[in-house]
Amino acid sequence: MLTKKVKNALLGEKDVTVEIAEEYVTKLKQRAEFDQLSASAKEEVLLPFNEVLNRIRNERYIGNLKNIRYYELADLYTGRLNRMNELAAPDEETKPRRMFIKQSKIQLLIDKKELETEEDVDEYLKALREAMVKQIQKNRNIILD
Repeated sequence: MLTKKVKNALLGEKDVTVEIAEEYVTKLKQRAEFDQLSASAKEEVLLPFNEVLNRIRNERYIGNLKNIRYYELADLYTGRLNRMNELAAPDEETKPRRMFIKQSKIQLLIDKKELETEEDVDEYLKALREAMVKQIQKNRNIILD
C-alpha cells in the first residue's frame, strides 16, 4: 500500500514537472524571435528542454523532480531566451543585443533582511525599482519569477 502511494506521488510529480516544462516550451515557441529562426536554430533552442523532458520522464526521485521544477526550468528558459535572441539577430553588432535576466538574479542594495514597518517596505521597493531600472538601462528584459 505504501509502495503504491509513493508510485502515485512520483507519477503526480512527473506530470506536474512535464506540464511546467511544456509551458516553457510553448512560451518560447510563441515569441516573435522564434518564428524568425531556421529549423535547425529552432531545434537548437528547444534541444535542452527535450533533454530535460526525457530526464523528467526517467527520474525516480521526487526530490530531483522538485529541483528541476523549482530551479532548473526557469534558468533554462532564461538561457534559451538569450540564445534565441542571439540566433534571431546574429549580425546586429551595431547596437547592443537585448538580453534577459530573472528577477531573482537582480541584486538589491539594501541592508535589511526583513521588513517590519511601512517605511521598510518603501525603502525596499525603492531599492528594487532602482535595481530593475539599472537592468533595463543595461538593455535587459526582466523575467518575473
